[in-house]
Amino acid sequence: MTKRMTSDEFSLLVGTYGAHPERWPDEHRAAMQSFLQSHQPALATISREGKLDEWLDRRFNPASDSLQARLMADMQSQLSSLDTNRTTSQPVPLSTRRTFISAAVPLAACFLAGIIFAPDALDLIFGRPDILASIDLFADEFLLN
Repeated sequence: MTKRMTSDEFSLLVGTYGAHPERWPDEHRAAMQSFLQSHQPALATISREGKLDEWLDRRFNPASDSLQARLMADMQSQLSSLDTNRTTSQPVPLSTRRTFISAAVPLAACFLAGIIFAPDALDLIFGRPDILASIDLFADEFLLN
């Protein structure tokens, strides 16, 4: 027995897999086809997603067989070189990890202090008593949009 499909589930699945039933997941295909036949608004969803599928098919041409074969060969050679390097590589020394952590902790502390004290600092500089206004001003003036 197939599970009853809701309009939201149908729209989500069609939006994810497209308008063509052969692309739909096997476990949902029967329920989706049944929903499509029994609900008129589902036809609009299929039509809209079908237009998107057509546009995407025109926009992105599939890779040629020779390109796919070359990419697969390159990937296989890269993976095999990783496997051979992995057996000969040494683990990261503990001193390197300590160096990284000793640099990261003060950086994180400075970042946190900046978040905590930025509104107060902006109040002192611009004389605005409202913290939210200070943050908004800070965002408008100093952050990239």
